[in-house]
Amino acid sequence: MPQVATDSPSRILPQGCTPFQVILDFDGTITERDTIDNIGRAVLEWRRSPEGGGTDVTAEWQRIVDGYIRGLTAYDDSQPSEEQRTTVGQELAYLRGRRAMEEASLRRVRESHFFTGLAAQEQLYEAGQRDRETKATTIRQGFSEWIKTLKEDFDPAPSIHIVSVNFSASYIKGVLQPWLQDISSVIANEVQSDGNISAALDCSAQILGKDSSAFTVSEDKLAITKHLSTKPPGPIRYYFGDSTTDLECLIEYGGYVLDSEGGGSLVRALRRLGHRVPHTTECTSTLAGNQICWARNFLEILQSRSWAPKHLQAGTVNQTNSSV
Repeated sequence: MPQVATDSPSRILPQGCTPFQVILDFDGTITERDTIDNIGRAVLEWRRSPEGGGTDVTAEWQRIVDGYIRGLTAYDDSQPSEEQRTTVGQELAYLRGRRAMEEASLRRVRESHFFTGLAAQEQLYEAGQRDRETKATTIRQGFSEWIKTLKEDFDPAPSIHIVSVNFSASYIKGVLQPWLQDISSVIANEVQSDGNISAALDCSAQILGKDSSAFTVSEDKLAITKHLSTKPPGPIRYYFGDSTTDLECLIEYGGYVLDSEGGGSLVRALRRLGHRVPHTTECTSTLAGNQICWARNFLEILQSRSWAPKHLQAGTVNQTNSSV
């Protein structure tokens, strides 16, 4: 399986432009929809094959899905409603409080042995490639052009990191195979040989603490992103997300919400908490500080004034105001 590229040596830096990092969620951000169902389908197909034992475990997968929905519904019923969560503190309490429910779901997955026996890294990587090629998993319009712009309009090119609570970093890498050489790291969970799902990162214990073993909630994404912010080549300038697991990072660092209609759960939550979140075409200058806007795809971002990498190269940006 190809490896994710490591950061290349720095090139000559234009005056006014400092090295920086960009963080992206995967499901619903780079892709148009979540991919968990595609991962489940890939395992179901393997289970039906002679190599996987020739059995149909569709009912088992449905029990996992139904159990998650019941757990989430029960959790939501025990919490203040969206309308009652009017402060950042209240919203974070709700989002972080989902950890126990998410970890209970992962335990059910492990106890079901749904993934047991799967050569997960190789097979899910191949499933990711196959899903991209067949368009079972579709990439948002403009993503490839956006990657190209990062490479061509910044010198040195920024480090790009994928941060996800997805089950499988290998599946993500398979989907993103054409761009892996430009991606510095993919940080997500991974299906282990015993069927368990846990964080695929050497420093996960340092980030998660001793009581958790998997990335599950918005707090984990923020911890990962803060960890990356302490590493070369420089500060985090943009965060890209689509769901409320990205809320903490967007509030902290600013960036873009990818949303096909502009009315998804993340946009609603941010606006409820006092953030305006205009469409990217309504921005008259590059994003500064922790400003947030939304776009349907990466092409809209590239065509808007909120994204102006050449402006950085011109040496006209005050580096103290985090203006990109």
